[in-house]
Amino acid sequence: MLAARIDRLEGVLNLTSNFILARMAEGLSYDEALAQAQAAGQAETDPRLDVEGWDAASKLVILANGALGQPATLADVAVEGILGLTPDVLRAALDRGRRYKAIAVAERGPDGYSLRVGPVALEGSHPLARLDGDQMGIVFQTDISGVIAATIVERNPMPTASAMLRDVVEIYRED
Repeated sequence: MLAARIDRLEGVLNLTSNFILARMAEGLSYDEALAQAQAAGQAETDPRLDVEGWDAASKLVILANGALGQPATLADVAVEGILGLTPDVLRAALDRGRRYKAIAVAERGPDGYSLRVGPVALEGSHPLARLDGDQMGIVFQTDISGVIAATIVERNPMPTASAMLRDVVEIYRED
């Protein structure tokens, strides 16, 4: 992708929100879905940063700065969480062939990328709509390379814990 221009980036960047939305689409209440996420190690005791969209927004800022070359801060991201969604809304979307996901979006415009995070009812054929509750993913729409999608399955907190440990080791080595 070195020579490609990224016109749009979409991602399911927060596992907690994705897990909860998947369980709510099956008919569980928010509280029941959250309890399952916490029992599975997919949600923290205080999930507010996840379900209010701030974790995904933080990751989108990292992607904007790193992958898109656009200086950005959290103040540049329009953020909406998943708390306004109900099982009935999620099931109605499924009946129409759509699946709600908490999506982080960077869309190229004439003045750079606009950044936003929030729930979106995706068509069932969209690569991110097909993600299970224990998956995250990202889709790049490029000018010359077409659409590139990548997913990760995270059935337990080990990948996140490993990444955090690696970061601590790298910080230690820099001192």
